[in-house]
Amino acid sequence: MSQSRFWSFKRLAAIFSFLLYNLPFQAAAARSEDIEAEDIFGLAQQTVVTASKKAEPAYEAPGIISVVTAEDIRRFGARNLREILDRVTSIYTFGSFLYPDNIISIRGDFETHANNRVLFLINGRPCRESVYGGKDFAVILPMPIETIERIEIIRGPGSVLYGTKAFDGVINIISKTATTTQAQLQSGYGSFQTTKFAGSGGVKSKDLDLYGGVAHLKSVGWNFEAFDERRVKKSFNRAENNIGLNFSGKFKEVSLSGFMGDSRVEHMGGVAAIWPHDSETLRRGFVDAGYQHSFTNDWKAQANVTYNGVVDNLESAGTFLGRYAHDVLAELTISGKILDNFNIQFGGTVDRQAGRLRFENLSYMSTLASTYLEADYKVFDFLKFIAGGQYNKPQNLDADLVPRAGIIANFHSGWGAKLLYGEAYRSPFAVETSIRGLTVNGNPNLKPEKMATSDAQIFYNSVKVQASATYFQSNARDRIVRVPTSRAGVFTFDNVGELKSHGLELESKLLPLPSLSFMIAYSYLQNENEKGVEDITLMPNHLVKGGVSYDWKGGVTLGLFDAYSSQRSDVAIIAPNTLEVNPKADEYHWVTANIILDITKLMKLTQTHKISVRFYGENLLDQAVYDPEVLRQVINTLPARSGPSFMSEIVVNF
Repeated sequence: MSQSRFWSFKRLAAIFSFLLYNLPFQAAAARSEDIEAEDIFGLAQQTVVTASKKAEPAYEAPGIISVVTAEDIRRFGARNLREILDRVTSIYTFGSFLYPDNIISIRGDFETHANNRVLFLINGRPCRESVYGGKDFAVILPMPIETIERIEIIRGPGSVLYGTKAFDGVINIISKTATTTQAQLQSGYGSFQTTKFAGSGGVKSKDLDLYGGVAHLKSVGWNFEAFDERRVKKSFNRAENNIGLNFSGKFKEVSLSGFMGDSRVEHMGGVAAIWPHDSETLRRGFVDAGYQHSFTNDWKAQANVTYNGVVDNLESAGTFLGRYAHDVLAELTISGKILDNFNIQFGGTVDRQAGRLRFENLSYMSTLASTYLEADYKVFDFLKFIAGGQYNKPQNLDADLVPRAGIIANFHSGWGAKLLYGEAYRSPFAVETSIRGLTVNGNPNLKPEKMATSDAQIFYNSVKVQASATYFQSNARDRIVRVPTSRAGVFTFDNVGELKSHGLELESKLLPLPSLSFMIAYSYLQNENEKGVEDITLMPNHLVKGGVSYDWKGGVTLGLFDAYSSQRSDVAIIAPNTLEVNPKADEYHWVTANIILDITKLMKLTQTHKISVRFYGENLLDQAVYDPEVLRQVINTLPARSGPSFMSEIVVNF
């Protein structure tokens, strides 16, 4: 793919200017005339908080945003966070032989099996660990999805406001709040002897709002069968045992939220994709305490202290490779208005990271500090400018500045456009700098990797239709990658090369009736490295995702979803000597179905509590799904997902 195929930022600006002066538009006040009061799904006035750390309409937010609501989760069903994110535009979820279900790839970017280029937030606060930077399956699998109000996904850089790891995107998991004192209990059983028990509820009073929940999902697991690096074919059941707790609360100006995830998984091999199989227990902990103080109606301060912990009990071939970290982030943000149409926020963070790599007998401690500033100004009611930047200083590394800028216009009758530019960075994590393993050695001389991204989007919002078309291009440099050493079979990390990416994203949500909804998204994703090798990240070029749901007021809800992925590139483009021992990573359709029967309505029961039964099935077309073996690249692929599976649940609301 030649350089000419990448659009320049100047060309994006020219297209945006053409739209601005040729599409008919009026003041944004005209938009409100098109919004009906009975917008029960909130499409036309959907409010988001992640792009600017403040509540604003999605069509005015400086980010390329998708939102998954609790209603979407209810209609289409899911057992964990991975299954929810698998339906989002430009997201591909997978794992490695060592870290199952750990990777959330946004816009086709990927380097290693640590999920270290996508930042999770919980209620707007960073949820990251400093050992691996992305061992996230203890968040992805145990998170009690019944406690989620919505998930806001930003595709593109987020480092100006959220710092390191907000590289390819940001995923903000926003917890439910209690509207009344309420409770829900559920129990389920399904394929592979899977059991689920969950409970959630909330308490609401004048000054107190508290909501939380727990979930326990255990499975004997599906049959994982494959050839290993020695051409030996064996199988095992990929069992898992996940326990999760999530809560959030607010008392006057004080807020508190927390998450605990405990995940035990069976996986293939240890330091290599070689039989026999092994197991690992990973624990993640997160607690955030916040205080908000209003100086005036227009100016306020927000102070937060956030704790992130990880305990990794990894055992391989009888060797205990335990690692842990305890990280504390302190942040102060001040925001307000200079003029009626001129908003500003500025703040700073100090992130103290400390941990231990037991196998290496190594402890580490480092501090990352940053300051940031962001402002937005409405020149006219329909036109807003955004500019900002973060100055960051990792310990023992040079300070750096990452900027962002944008123009957002809202035309007549719900049409609008965004032109955005932003940069992101990712500092190296402890394993990349300090590990001393049997097959991997760290590099203490690593520097942060950086990326610059431009987005151009046209969108339309109304009560019944939400649609957008986005073109993006990214240029990443100083990427931290695994490279071979002079010792056979031993790797290290280095800042090597560039990655140029571009793509097209189309997404739409249609609500022709309050009871009927359609969702569809298409992504074209392509990349190349500095040597001109295309699709070097081995991600699919095409993703098509679509679903339909119907909610009959009489007590039946139906949801059907298909997530299509095109064929993934062969590992051989990176490692020509890869062994072709397992099936190729071909295209597939991942079809799920969800049925909810409201027993209380169907049987016209009069008790105060509500009883419902849910039936959920996935891989209904019995597709064989294989993903490239991305970690060591000695063999071509490994099994990625199970055959058809089903789950039934009974839910009682009090």
